[in-house]
Amino acid sequence: MKTKILYLVSIFSMFLGLLPSASNAEQISQNWVWSVEQDYAFAATNNEQKRIFGQFCYYKTGLCAYIVDLGITCKKSDVFPSLVNTDAGARKFDLICGRRLHDSNALIIKPFRSIDSLVTHNKNIGFAVALRNGKFKVVHFSLLGSKQAIKMMRSYAKQNAKPPSIDPDDQPSQKPLTPNNPNTKGKYL
Repeated sequence: MKTKILYLVSIFSMFLGLLPSASNAEQISQNWVWSVEQDYAFAATNNEQKRIFGQFCYYKTGLCAYIVDLGITCKKSDVFPSLVNTDAGARKFDLICGRRLHDSNALIIKPFRSIDSLVTHNKNIGFAVALRNGKFKVVHFSLLGSKQAIKMMRSYAKQNAKPPSIDPDDQPSQKPLTPNNPNTKGKYL
């Protein structure tokens, strides 16, 4: 499973415009894998449909974002309303269309702190995305191991961040969930 996830994440990273490099550290935490690369670090998982979901942190900006591949093709910057369901219940999130992958686009999940809290405190997550043709796309991922993988990845990534950390807290958010604000940026290392 580790090899399969690393292979898919490396393909995912290449299509996001990242420079693939030899991993400095590759670790598994249940259904998640995390790795520290030359320009970024990630903690991610994949599902049966070979879709990827995870947190990517970029050293140059010090910014982390949750990115998901749901098999949706879209125009960059398009916004898709999404219902995200976990063991704790369902919430609305916005998915922002990003770079094109091999057969779909990467989607950035906003707001960061709200999705971070769900990812690190639940066992499963599902996305139901409203498509323009009146249909829904539904994709599920396991969150088992996400809290530990993200914690370890952030710890290592924080050491390489430039500019230095703006937010010194590298722990997953403990704050209660707040109303969605699509302009909320990702977490700084």
